[in-house]
Amino acid sequence: MKKIATVIFAIIGIIASTLVVQFGWNKIMITIIDVNKISFWQAFGLNVLFTYILPKEKLKKEDNEEKFLDTVIRGIVSAIIYASLLLLASMFV
Repeated sequence: MKKIATVIFAIIGIIASTLVVQFGWNKIMITIIDVNKISFWQAFGLNVLFTYILPKEKLKKEDNEEKFLDTVIRGIVSAIIYASLLLLASMFV
């Protein structure tokens, strides 16, 4: 049951972070520079690129499942925080 919940949380985290990238691009970037809006899948590609380029938290072998779940929950919470900050910033651009 924990593995199913972990997979569901991971999928929700990926979707949430992709939507944050798409929202940030479509609300902030197009007002700053002359670029087109991006689709969900383009935002997903940027999200994958950001994840690959930026440093990641390394998981050790012991307590892998619990730490992974904590990392996924932290990712979802940070996506909500970043979306809120981008919404706030888009009001002033």
